[in-house]
Formats: sequence, C-alpha cells, structure tokens
Amino acid sequence: ITILPTFSSVREINYKNPGNLYIFTYFIQLMCIRGITMRINHIKLLVLSSSFLCSTMAGAAQLYSKDGTHVSLNGEVKGRHYFSGDKTVDGDNSQVKLMLSGDTKINNRLTGYSYWEYNIPVNNTEGSNSKATTRIAYAGIKIDDDNSLNYGRNYGIMDDISGWTGIPVPEWGGESYDGIDNFMTYRTNNLLTYRDKNLFSLIPGLELGIQAQGKNDGWNDTENETGPRSNNPRGVAHQNGNGVGSSLIYHITDALSAGASYANSDRTLEQKQDRRGDRATGWNAGFKYDASRVYLAAYYGAVNNMHYIGSADGFSHKARGFEVLAQYHFDSGFTPSVLYTQGTALNLHNDDYSHNMDYIKFFDLAGMYNFNKNLE
Repeated sequence: ITILPTFSSVREINYKNPGNLYIFTYFIQLMCIRGITMRINHIKLLVLSSSFLCSTMAGAAQLYSKDGTHVSLNGEVKGRHYFSGDKTVDGDNSQVKLMLSGDTKINNRLTGYSYWEYNIPVNNTEGSNSKATTRIAYAGIKIDDDNSLNYGRNYGIMDDISGWTGIPVPEWGGESYDGIDNFMTYRTNNLLTYRDKNLFSLIPGLELGIQAQGKNDGWNDTENETGPRSNNPRGVAHQNGNGVGSSLIYHITDALSAGASYANSDRTLEQKQDRRGDRATGWNAGFKYDASRVYLAAYYGAVNNMHYIGSADGFSHKARGFEVLAQYHFDSGFTPSVLYTQGTALNLHNDDYSHNMDYIKFFDLAGMYNFNKNLE
C-alpha cells in the first residue's frame, strides 16, 4: 500500500469508480439546522482538510490469492480539521478507515464474498474510548454476475436512491432524512439483501433490490438500560421492528438512470409510546445523469415515523426530504460541485404545541482537483 501525502477532504468511497482519491477541497456552507441539542442559524462553515491517503479499492493490496480464493486489504487515513463558529463542529475530525474484502469461487456459477469496513477516530487521547466502529460487515453468495444475496451490516435499501446525491460529494451529502441505524434509510444492521441486475433476466438494465431487516430492540428499563429485549439493545432513536423494503432502478442509457425505493417496518414497543402509529414507512424517487463531464442527481423522499428529531419532539410523524446535486468535470481536472439539501418535519408535537420545522437546510459548495485517474 502506497501512502500519499495530500491536502484533502475525502468523501465516502464511490464503489462505482473506487480508484479515485479526493484532495485539496474547500467548502463554504450556509446551514440552518435544528436538532436535539443545537440550533444553528446561517452559520458560515469553512472547512480546510488535509489528508494522508492510501490507494482505494481499485488498488487494494492483495493479501491472499490461491485456488480461487482472494483476500484484499485497503486503507485510508483522513487528516481533517473543521473550522466553524459552532463549537460542537469546530476542531479535529481525523480518522482511519480499514476495508477488508474477500471472495471464493464455489463453482462455475456460485461465488462466496464478504466485506468489512472499520472506522477509527484519531482525535482523542490515547487512553480514551476512541469509539471505533464497524461501518459495514456482510457475507453472501453471488450467482453469476447478476444475482447476489448477503446478510449483515449494510446500507439500507432507501440509500440506493439517496446515495446518488451523497456519495459524489466530499462531505455532508444525503442528509435530508438519512440516519445511521435508522430503519432502512442508511447504514444499519440485521439486513438480508437480495439484488438482481436484470430483473430475473427478463428486462436488461432494470435492477431489483429486496431487503428484510430483523428487529433491533431496546431495554425493559430504558433509563437504567436493564432488561435487554435483544442481544444488541439500543436507544429509541436507533431501534426498529421487523421490516421489508425494495428498490427498482432502470438504466435508461449508459449515463441516465431513474429509480425509486420503499420501506415498511414495525415500530418497537418503546417507539409506539408516542401514540403515532405502529408502522414506520418511507419512499423516495430520483434520477442520476453521469456522463464524462457532467454529473446531475436529485431525489425527493417522504418518511413517516422514521426520522428522529430529538428528545423533546421525538420522531417526526411526517418528514420530507429533497436534494439536488450538480457537478462539472473540466479538462484541467477541476470539478466544482453544488449541492442543495432540505429536510422538513411536519406535525411535530411536544407538551406545548404542534409545529413544522426545517431540521436541515443548506447549500454545499465544493471543489475537487483531479491530478490523474487515481489521485484527486
């Protein structure tokens, strides 16, 4: 693995073109956020990031290759500092990411595969709890090149569409209603995922995704965190009942794709204490245009009883999200990027009144410079 010194802000890995590294990025954001503990009104956030990056998945180091079995290791180090008037954001945000992938040939049609992604914050003291986390971890079986089935911690089915505006930007994409461990909107666990690239070989270019999520519950006594209801109890914001979801994406041309997704889950006993219903549902629809120079993407989504606002308001009975992204790749290697994100919670209730609220609303202006096909 070659270590490259850079000045950088690194986005999430683009699995469609994973060889890219992203450097020398400046951001100016105008944000309006209201959440659990803070309300930020029109704060100008300037981010200058520096990074040491190793090669991404396209250049991963192969650790083992024998008799149809391959194991590869990839890593990434982000030296990242945020400058902001908001003290909860300002400061060091450096981290290390490790990715381990493997596959083994079972027969001419079947291949077993697995993937693990581990994130380690490095902005704490050596003796502190670093809050290192497993972002992704799953194992599965692939049938030919068109069908796959895996189980583990993965991206929720609704991210098939919202990821079109989240993955290409260096920071803060796909946030209009997505949340970590929040039903099937983003990264979460207990997922069984089936994918078919050509709809059972009936319609070329039509991708089908089907996902089932098992229950992730809390405690009998939440305040004291005793009497766990499952082997992985968690707070009410990150709980979910049994659920299913699906996505359809049609590749109209090599550059243009359109799709939609839907998810429907039971709510847990603790979540239902707000008396807003027994189900949590969500859908989104969007498009993506990815040509050699131009990248355009947008989606609109609606979630009910899924998006958690905070301890005072709880889950938003209805939340609506909208994102639109535009990028242009110049011959010089420079890529400007403009992203607009808005998330609105409807019919919030606390002890005093009912109201609507834009819990997130901002423009993200970014620039990336591409030195070659492997270094940006």
